[in-house]
Amino acid sequence: ITTDRKEYLVSLRNYSLEFHTSEFFASEISSIIETVDTEKFATIVTDSADNC
Repeated sequence: ITTDRKEYLVSLRNYSLEFHTSEFFASEISSIIETVDTEKFATIVTDSADNC
């Protein structure tokens, strides 16, 4: 959410063929954060999976 209350979807990917390990997701999330810039992130939303 920005200061003017707008939300932006940064990345949407199909991971159905990937192994859903915590290491995999940590790597993907880190890559996205580095692409956008760490100073521009406030939160990350995931589902309620046990491996996140």
